[in-house]
Amino acid sequence: MRATNRCLKCNAKLSSRNKNKGTKAFHQLCSECFKNPSDEDRCTMIKSNGERCKFRRSKKSDTLCGVHLKQASRRG
Repeated sequence: MRATNRCLKCNAKLSSRNKNKGTKAFHQLCSECFKNPSDEDRCTMIKSNGERCKFRRSKKSDTLCGVHLKQASRRG
């Protein structure tokens, strides 16, 4: 995939002025799109209060975020 200067979701310009450094620029998403993932990009785990996890899925897993991926690996 070719690197672009625009967000893949909302087409906003990616630059350090828009707080897009490091990981967020690597994902080719602006900070707002990275913080607020769509339902398809969210973790599928259900929290203890019955709500669905709001974190973005990890690149290492197709269904879980980084937090729940670590918890699953500890459980065995």
